[in-house]
Amino acid sequence: MSKTKFLKKNFLNVSRGITLISLIVTIVIMTTLAGVGIKSLTGSKGLINQAKTTKTAAEMKELEEQIEVELIRAEMRKDVTMEIIIQELIEKNLIDNESQVDKETGTITIGEYEMEEKLAHYVITPGEKYYGNKNIVPTDSKYFSFSVNKDGQTATISGVKDSYAVKTSYKGSATKYTAVIKDGTTYVKDVVIPYEYVDSSGNKYTVTEIGNSAFGLKDSSSWDSEISNVENTFTSFTLPNTITTIGNSAFRGTTTLTKINIPNSVTSIGSYAFAECMGLPNAINISNATTIGGGAFQKCTTLSAVKLGEGLKNIQNTCFSECTNLNNINIPDGVTTIGISSFSHCTSLKKITLPDGLTSIGYGSFAYCSNLNVINIPNTVTAIEQLAFRECINLKDIKIPGSVKNIGAQSFQDCTGLINVTIEEGVTTIVGTAFGRMYKFKHNKYT
Repeated sequence: MSKTKFLKKNFLNVSRGITLISLIVTIVIMTTLAGVGIKSLTGSKGLINQAKTTKTAAEMKELEEQIEVELIRAEMRKDVTMEIIIQELIEKNLIDNESQVDKETGTITIGEYEMEEKLAHYVITPGEKYYGNKNIVPTDSKYFSFSVNKDGQTATISGVKDSYAVKTSYKGSATKYTAVIKDGTTYVKDVVIPYEYVDSSGNKYTVTEIGNSAFGLKDSSSWDSEISNVENTFTSFTLPNTITTIGNSAFRGTTTLTKINIPNSVTSIGSYAFAECMGLPNAINISNATTIGGGAFQKCTTLSAVKLGEGLKNIQNTCFSECTNLNNINIPDGVTTIGISSFSHCTSLKKITLPDGLTSIGYGSFAYCSNLNVINIPNTVTAIEQLAFRECINLKDIKIPGSVKNIGAQSFQDCTGLINVTIEEGVTTIVGTAFGRMYKFKHNKYT
């Protein structure tokens, strides 16, 4: 920078500083003359401080969503405390200081806006959550149908009562849609699942399961005009911590769903349970689930982070396929197989670590993950199936251990960025098209 330019820039900065000081002095003098004291301007509740914290409704909504994501991410870690979370929120400029958090209720206050129980929602004491707390009044229980389970003590919430379900005609037959609850002229959007079912005789049953297709559309291709024109379909579900099983297609196709807690009590998630829930929260913790069905989170395009648990043995077919925002997922120790297209088209996924003990990488399991650039293949894998990594165009290096006996057709085809391939001794079959159309390929090493 020349001396002239430097002086000019400094002069402008000084001028701006003088102008700003003059403006502040003028404001103080005018407000004082108008009867407004200095304390009213500069105190913790003063006009200047309020101006700093005042935000538009849109800004508050965006800030609340950012805080929500951070809290869910925090829950995905071990040994997290309220103090740690508060510090992280401060470091990320989501709050200014810890005085904005009421540590007894978990309420976060920003200006005059209160985010009630946001922290208590996730951090109270180990094992307790506000979501699923039995003190939540199940105000929506009148809408639901239940069935008593075989044990005679628990119940499944099987869906919406006929009197509240939207019914239409499709191809000449009556269809009951359970992605919408209609109460008179009102569409219910925020649903609290009761933890207890009381039958007509007064018998009480603990609600442990959400049944197959309980709230999901049976067939999204058969939506009729009443449903497609409704804006206030389900936006949130609060599940009690008595729920252990979420059934097949339980919430499938509920595209307006933006908030749902999956309690730590859940151990089983059925096939397509949340498929096509395109507004699902950014991060979810399902670390206690030991069974997750095929397609369970398929096309959940807003989902960016998932926490899986060590009790999980298999990742089923298409489980997370087309989750185009997914960029953070752990595959825990204990998983032995990754199914067909389980992560295909996860275009934001950049790195994934496969666990020791994994034996099979399924057909098309990571195909079309266009941003994937780091992948390890543990020496317990015996098969890389067809199309496993097809068109992973940012993958540059790959090492295939000798434990792999078969590398399937097109498994690395169209990996146009792949430069180095190391194949260890022991690999017996490489199908001819396995490494087809790798235009930058330079080095193939056998060890």
